[in-house]
Amino acid sequence: MTQYVSASTFLEASLPVAEIGRLVAADRRARDPIYLAHRWFARRPAALLRAVLLAASLPADTGISTFWTLYGSDKTNTLEGKTVYDPFHGGGTTLIEAGRLGANVAGCDIDPVATRLVRHELRALPITDFDCAAAKLLEHLNAKCNHLYPSESDAMPLHYFSVANVQCLSCSQDDLLYKNLVLARGVKRNGSVARAPELNVFCPSRIVLACADGRATPRWRPRWGSRGRRWASGARGSWP
Repeated sequence: MTQYVSASTFLEASLPVAEIGRLVAADRRARDPIYLAHRWFARRPAALLRAVLLAASLPADTGISTFWTLYGSDKTNTLEGKTVYDPFHGGGTTLIEAGRLGANVAGCDIDPVATRLVRHELRALPITDFDCAAAKLLEHLNAKCNHLYPSESDAMPLHYFSVANVQCLSCSQDDLLYKNLVLARGVKRNGSVARAPELNVFCPSRIVLACADGRATPRWRPRWGSRGRRWASGARGSWP
């Protein structure tokens, strides 16, 4: 006679595998700074391990809405008072996610690079030292590069575009070199950037950005080199 042991945690009873799978697939495009200290080629998905650790700490009768609320909160401490030990921690994803859920963590690995990496990832960041180093870095970058990013008002620029000024090898004339007059175009797809107007273009005659609606088509007159090649640097644009 077969005897079944009742589930004791949410992990065994109601783990939403399909939903977590979709979340893991989407999370691959995210960039978590704590995992960028050093590349680890066999790193497990952080979204998956957070879900498994959280589910293992919740009772079997936990509601699915409660699970997702706890999962999405940065104040979840369901593992507080517990210790998570990983004897083969690798890049340390399990220990990091367990620590974020309030657990005391410990682990080991035969690879000295892995142990040094995880020790760095788990070390508390001294905020004062970070602020001081960041201020020095910004001061250095402003001194070196600020002239390349001018601002004519108190507004914060969102993007900068640079165009090289080159000399034609055939006629020795200086001109601007660029690939396309269109810098951004509204694609009207779900999740894409909403652009108003729909078309942002570069005007090489006046060295300014121009806007047009989606029906406009940028036109330019090409210049031809001595070998029959089209010189993009010789383009002149106009928009209806």
